Amino acid sequence: MSDRPDVYHQEFQYQAEPEAFRWAQEEIHDKLASSPLSASMVETLSPALTRVYGNTLISVKVRRLVNIALDAALHRSDAQLRNHILEAMLDGNTPEEIAAIIEQTMVYAGVDPGVRAMSALIDAVAEYDDFRKR
Repeated sequence: MSDRPDVYHQEFQYQAEPEAFRWAQEEIHDKLASSPLSASMVETLSPALTRVYGNTLISVKVRRLVNIALDAALHRSDAQLRNHILEAMLDGNTPEEIAAIIEQTMVYAGVDPGVRAMSALIDAVAEYDDFRKR
């Protein structure tokens, strides 16, 4: 785990097995239970999401890069993309690594998503720099 501030990570505390699965299961179930989803949807989604967030085969750094690529490719909101970029930097990814992931994504997802993601990266780097100066 990196030496990251917990300002952006209050909801996500990754731990080693089996604590990661236990934490993910409780956290995800609570979040889903407070959502407008039906009880049957919560029971269906909770184990799947627990497996994803509790998976220790993929490092948090790699998971963050995958999130950025998918956010860009699937046209997620600029705010969501910026937040995932910030989280990636807080977890130790460099802006250069993130830019390389965005460039790779642009080849498959198109120029528009790539430009949006690069813009989000620029905003996130500025916010990250401001945060680090405090």
